[in-house]
Amino acid sequence: MEFYFQSPVWDKTKCPMTAPVAKPTASHTVHGARVIKTTGGMYRNAMFEGTFLLGKAVKQPIATEGKVRLETYCCWFGHRLKRSVGIKIQFDLAKSEIIDNFDGEVISNLSLR
Repeated sequence: MEFYFQSPVWDKTKCPMTAPVAKPTASHTVHGARVIKTTGGMYRNAMFEGTFLLGKAVKQPIATEGKVRLETYCCWFGHRLKRSVGIKIQFDLAKSEIIDNFDGEVISNLSLR
């Protein structure tokens, strides 16, 4: 999660309020992490799929149906939130899976490029 907290703080001149065509544009390797793998993610009108590092605030158990917003350590246009929390992405739980002790690549940025 260091990659997230080392990113620049949100700059509203560089981070659009919405971007329907934003997509995953960067990844980071994690080890032993709790992640969510999805084909039904949405943030600021952008729809995408991939594996995301879950924030510390996400507690067990998580429902298995419906749509929920979960904290993730993922940047928006290369920026993080000013507070010490991750962005809250909406996930369709019917199209998502929580994985504990994950080793591999997670999406670390959503943007246009």
